[in-house]
Amino acid sequence: MKRKIRLSALVAVMVLMLALLIGGLYGYFDDTEESTGNTFTAGTLNLVAVTDGDATCSFTATPGGDGANGFVVFENIAPGDSGFIEWTLTNVGNVDGVLTMAAAVGGNENGENEPELANIAGLHDVDGDGDLDDALSVELFLGATSIYSGDLDGLAAFLAGPPAYDENMAGDLGVTPLVYTLNWSVDGPTVGNEIQSDDATLDMTFTLDQDLT
Repeated sequence: MKRKIRLSALVAVMVLMLALLIGGLYGYFDDTEESTGNTFTAGTLNLVAVTDGDATCSFTATPGGDGANGFVVFENIAPGDSGFIEWTLTNVGNVDGVLTMAAAVGGNENGENEPELANIAGLHDVDGDGDLDDALSVELFLGATSIYSGDLDGLAAFLAGPPAYDENMAGDLGVTPLVYTLNWSVDGPTVGNEIQSDDATLDMTFTLDQDLT
């Protein structure tokens, strides 16, 4: 009988020690912190171009805007006329970018009238795109800084480089918008009947790429 009591007491002690051991394993201080709701949001790179212009001849300006094409149409140009196209470019996104420009120049020889045929200078249109693109003297400015000066026909090759022409544009309207102005004129003393009825076209492409520097 005493032996059974001792065995029961031993078992009770072992159970108590096991309980104390388990309690010791889980009885320390503890603290849990959480970080929930972590979110990833992509930034934006958004170039807005607004176009304007003026001239001594008749013209119409279509401003364009965010994703809309802006352009100016000049009509009835004659020797002695002049004008300009102005592009205001803004990065309204919140990611910094690098702006590059490209130009495509073309034109047409829209028939030849009697005065044009009589002007021997009109025979120099060997590329078949009319004489007006060669007769238009242009100068491209960024703000007050001259970038290119020459005839319209040479603008595309200049912007194609080398070297490549580019400008940094900070996001979140971090810098003043870039304003490019293309002044043009037709020099009366050197240009005459050879440009009659001809037209010239200028397509400008402005590209804003993410700044990886």
